[in-house]
Amino acid sequence: VLCPGRWWVDASGEPQRSLLVRDLFALRQAVEAGYRIAVFSEYHLGPIKSQLQHLGIEDLYAAFPEKLDAFRQFSEKYELDPVGILYMGDDLPDYEPMRRVELPACPHDAIPEILQLSQYVSPLGGGEGCVRDVVEKVMRIQRKWPVL
Repeated sequence: VLCPGRWWVDASGEPQRSLLVRDLFALRQAVEAGYRIAVFSEYHLGPIKSQLQHLGIEDLYAAFPEKLDAFRQFSEKYELDPVGILYMGDDLPDYEPMRRVELPACPHDAIPEILQLSQYVSPLGGGEGCVRDVVEKVMRIQRKWPVL
């Protein structure tokens, strides 16, 4: 949900993906406020890995075709109860982890099975601000979003 689902190949033949700056800003706010953020991907993160690490996101699970395995590793690492977890996904590999959490969420362009499972559907698409939408809403509800 961080990337818009499109890849391109640069001049050296390396696949590239893009991230929306507003999503990154929200993730940085969440990390600084003490939220534990994890990113689960079926694919290698490539160049976006360093961007996410720069934000302070330590839990990056790349090349996990079974996201449930990555989710379990993350939950066990921090002894987290899935009841207290928000998971945002958009495709079939996200289905099983989303079934186990208290608050499954997705972008509006998720597949029908994920839309049906989600308790919150962002009006924004994957890679188009849905992460910012969800993170900001959670932080505002908990009065942790920066107020000017």
